[in-house]
Amino acid sequence: MASPRPRRRRPMAVKRRGPWWRVLLALGVFAIALAGYGGWRGVAALLGSDWLRLRELRIEGCRVLPVARVRERLEPLLGRPLYGRGGIDIDSLAVALADLPRVRQVELRRRLPGTLECRVAEAAGVALWLEGSFVEIDAAGLALERFGDAAPDLPIIRPSPALGADSLRRLALAALDALRQADFDLAREVSEITADSTGIVYYRSETPTRVRMGWEDFGARTRCYRDVFAEIEADTFPGELDLRYRDQVVARERRALEKP
Repeated sequence: MASPRPRRRRPMAVKRRGPWWRVLLALGVFAIALAGYGGWRGVAALLGSDWLRLRELRIEGCRVLPVARVRERLEPLLGRPLYGRGGIDIDSLAVALADLPRVRQVELRRRLPGTLECRVAEAAGVALWLEGSFVEIDAAGLALERFGDAAPDLPIIRPSPALGADSLRRLALAALDALRQADFDLAREVSEITADSTGIVYYRSETPTRVRMGWEDFGARTRCYRDVFAEIEADTFPGELDLRYRDQVVARERRALEKP
């Protein structure tokens, strides 16, 4: 039986577009542009609306710095837009707040619809500099304001006739940092720190022991001290520990020690 002949497909007639399609295309583009313009106007109106204006302040992280000191900087912004023209510039505001006493860093966040969150990170005090009265200082030796609070329990840097104030402060802070890096609890380890003719000297908090650290290389000396600390602690702390010698800690018998 003969197979049927395949049918030939007739070519489809292509309709030619008349001039009207260009008119429709132009109208579509115009409608999209109009909608975009109207949408932008709507967004601009929303950003400037009362719904997105600053109405509430949340301040966190203040431990010593009074919250009122931060709030008085922020309250003039109440009522301003959070976004858009005339809105709050978060970066500039953070820089302005960073000059408050004790402030190390400020983080600001907007929370819709009308809240500004301010998280304060305060500089930490590492020692008390004895200069007539106790002055709390940070790791850079800068004084930290206490706002009337009592001095915290920190190692005391006592002035010494053997060394100028700036040099003593710099070396004492370096020695304290080395002890901290070696995982010593400074509140338990160091009561007072000063200098004499042999270098930096500190007195332990928990035992009447004087510890000599010399003038330099505090990191290596405190690591050596850390290696034998458990052995010393298991026995009785001597009257003096000398860390000035390479790779060893010299213990001397307990005797009456006069603080310089």
